[in-house]
Amino acid sequence: MALGNSRDTRAFEALIVTLRDGDCQVRSDAATALGQIRNQKAVEALIVRLGDEDAWVRLAAAQALQLLQWKPTTASERVSQAISLQQWDGAVSLGADAVEPLIVALSQSYQDVKIAAARSLGKIGDVRAVEPLITLFLRSVERGEVQSSVAEVLEGMGTSAIQPLLVKIGEYGIHHGKALRELLNKCLGAIGDTGDAHSLSPLVAAFLLDKGGEVKSAAADALRKTLLHLEEFGDTDAVDSFFAELEAKALSETDCQEQADAIEILAWVGGARAVEAIIRTMRSKQNPKNLLALAVQLGNIGDPRGVSVIVDFIQGEEPMSPNDAETVIKAIERILNKSVALVDTETLTRVASLDGVQVAFVETAHWTGVQGSYDQHKYARTKRDCSRLHNLVLPEITRRRGQS
Repeated sequence: MALGNSRDTRAFEALIVTLRDGDCQVRSDAATALGQIRNQKAVEALIVRLGDEDAWVRLAAAQALQLLQWKPTTASERVSQAISLQQWDGAVSLGADAVEPLIVALSQSYQDVKIAAARSLGKIGDVRAVEPLITLFLRSVERGEVQSSVAEVLEGMGTSAIQPLLVKIGEYGIHHGKALRELLNKCLGAIGDTGDAHSLSPLVAAFLLDKGGEVKSAAADALRKTLLHLEEFGDTDAVDSFFAELEAKALSETDCQEQADAIEILAWVGGARAVEAIIRTMRSKQNPKNLLALAVQLGNIGDPRGVSVIVDFIQGEEPMSPNDAETVIKAIERILNKSVALVDTETLTRVASLDGVQVAFVETAHWTGVQGSYDQHKYARTKRDCSRLHNLVLPEITRRRGQS
């Protein structure tokens, strides 16, 4: 600091040169000294140091400029001053102009600066910050408070964080990025509470990304919550459009994977609208190949309205393979085990009348001579399966007759 107390020209020039020293402590001391000299010729060099890679050099330069009574004249200078002085609320008040400089601040080596910059970006809510925040979250050296703070910020950014997270998970693999999955789950949970129609598409993408883990479950929960919020707040058009698109895909005859995805989403989302959509899709019979999958999903949902349409499927004109017949009967059984008392009497009577399922004759050269007995065995098995249904519905039918 001795140079700072001297006012001769040589000392001043030496300090200006020292501002470019490779040691950040030396640069910081030089900036402080220039502030003490209060020579206006130092302003330009100190403004350059507002963009220094080291946070404490920037702070020293900003404080020196204050002593020199410098006032920023552009948005860029105002942002640089606020960030250098670590006046984070001031940076937030500058909005979009502060985003890029705050993103740069995320790469600082000082934990407090990183956390403050991340939180400031979260308050501004600009989508440009999402990927840099995810990158900071993923750095192996970032643990503890930094990672938890960044996770909190991304969670608060909601829908805008989902798509970049999905991209990163795609790069890492759904089963190799545990921290990413946990973060995505938190973001999905936060989205479900917002009721934002724009979140439906990224939520579906998150659902389809995972084949059966916690991300799929979290995405399904968020979808259910979002649709419920939309209905409660009167945005029925968005809900109608969502289910109409899924029904159209479930009926599609050109993309088998798209069909399967739509059917699975309908089943997981559940609720009255999903059940109604599946039932309409089954009754349309536009794509018979999907009827079995739809029946299974109705069984998984367990809604009593599904029994009638599954019985229609069983009693259709086309015979089933023995395994398919067994699968469909089990779908009805799952519903009845859950809600037999809620199924209407007419449908229960139809179930009671089932006497096996029409089983397809499998023509295979290897089975020549014994195929008939093989088919009879399979048919007998479906009859036994139907008897289990009878055991579920007949007591309920008897109970109702006793009350009438």
